[in-house]
Amino acid sequence: FTYTGITVYNGMMQAFQNNPTNCIWETSQIDSVDGGHAVPVVAYDDSFVYAISWGQVVRITYSCWHRVAQEAWCLITSELLQRHGDGRGINIKALEADLALVNK
Repeated sequence: FTYTGITVYNGMMQAFQNNPTNCIWETSQIDSVDGGHAVPVVAYDDSFVYAISWGQVVRITYSCWHRVAQEAWCLITSELLQRHGDGRGINIKALEADLALVNK
């Protein structure tokens, strides 16, 4: 998973408070800034990014995600490094090469 930092808007807070177990954050809820929030992203599909917020899974539309996401941090375990990847598509050498390009 990835730790991310997002901007939370008042409309997003209201949506969560109104329906915390089936919350969807979308661009129509972007209004006044309520603050920042650290959320782990645990999954994604064609429609949503799935994040954990205040102990619940929140679905975030991609249009909303592109507006609220501020930063992301990926955790790479020593086991993943020792195996040179996870066998499901994560390639450590390719990741290191991509990061080297970003850091120029």
